[in-house]
Amino acid sequence: MSGISYLTEEGLKKLKDELDRMVNVERPNISKQIAEARDKGDLSENAEYDAAKEAQGLLEMKISKLQETIRNARIIDPSQINTNAVQILNKVKLRNVKTNQEMEYTIVSESEADLKAMKGLPLIILRPSTVYGPGDVSGIAPRVICAAVYKHLKEKMKFMWSGDLRLSTVHVRDVAAAMWHCAVNVPVGALYNLADKNDTDQAKINKILEAIFGISTGFYGSLISNAARIDFKGFVEEANDKHLKPWSEMCQAAGIDSTPLTPYLDPELLYNNSFSVDGSAIEATGFKYQYPNVSEPLVREMMQYYVEQKLFPVEK
Repeated sequence: MSGISYLTEEGLKKLKDELDRMVNVERPNISKQIAEARDKGDLSENAEYDAAKEAQGLLEMKISKLQETIRNARIIDPSQINTNAVQILNKVKLRNVKTNQEMEYTIVSESEADLKAMKGLPLIILRPSTVYGPGDVSGIAPRVICAAVYKHLKEKMKFMWSGDLRLSTVHVRDVAAAMWHCAVNVPVGALYNLADKNDTDQAKINKILEAIFGISTGFYGSLISNAARIDFKGFVEEANDKHLKPWSEMCQAAGIDSTPLTPYLDPELLYNNSFSVDGSAIEATGFKYQYPNVSEPLVREMMQYYVEQKLFPVEK
């Protein structure tokens, strides 16, 4: 899920300049470093190669995040800010009528606020599992994008480990509904997990992707996956290399200059760690999941959300 970023025109220009530098200077430089390090031979003990590949992964994540920030930016003209009203970027002073103590606050976006440090704040914590649906860029979206890439390549898509590796999910609309429900019906200080009834695992996601993209999928299994752990980061980075270039070509062919979507998979997301979350406790408060199961129509809706914004290439 993405949020609006309030920026001055000067601030937005700086971000765009930084993005341009990352894409047109840093990215080619890192690619060159990787190529030079690869030419030196054995990659298993090549520190320069490892460092360059790690830098590439970090850079791609930074580029994706910066693109999302720019895409959701709203320009604020400081000269037009109404200082007579409480709004973002304004400073406000509060006086305790009992102690006469006065404190000054600057109104900022939610992402900048340290919520737990705010005394008297009626805080309720919700911990969603893997969020999917319109706006998802890091939940199951990378798997969907990988499936699109493998359709483009006309190859079988295989993920690490086995199909029964748990990947608890929750639809973005259920997350939004839970937030509203808790704000109205749940006592302050409560904490709840959010996860649907699907008992989602890798196999269930792959089955949906097979139906959508007409590809075959599979898993490497424990034997090969455990063997890959000797150089797990290198194994994942090789896979990312295979995904990133075709995705870039697909976007270019579709006339998409910039998109927050990427097939880049962080190595930490692919370790043999089941992500199994019990989201039933919140139901005791009267909350009901409206999207209890991940389905093909819901994943297609997520894709269409991006297609309509010209952020996801469509290949026949």
